[in-house]
Amino acid sequence: EGCHCPEGTFQHRLACVQECPCVLTVWLLQELGAARADPGQSLGPGDELGSGQTLHTSCGNCSCAHGTLSCSLEDCFEAGGGFGSWSPWGPCSRSCGGLGTRTR
Repeated sequence: EGCHCPEGTFQHRLACVQECPCVLTVWLLQELGAARADPGQSLGPGDELGSGQTLHTSCGNCSCAHGTLSCSLEDCFEAGGGFGSWSPWGPCSRSCGGLGTRTR
């Protein structure tokens, strides 16, 4: 009963995909500031990046891989700004298109 995808694939928007996309959330976009994937293409909440795509922000870049967005945001913070170490990753909210968080 229900939908099933072949082993090694994930269900996303009624289709079986090899890799989950990275879904942009309101919170993420507020933290990153203006974001675009290609010159002139602005992105909003609910937009998706495919694996291998890069998100360009006013603070740095984020890359999507296997449904996880990894960001380099050094340009946003002043050197010696007092940030501590990153916490461990929290649990994902769902297997595909969910949100995992960590803080510092």
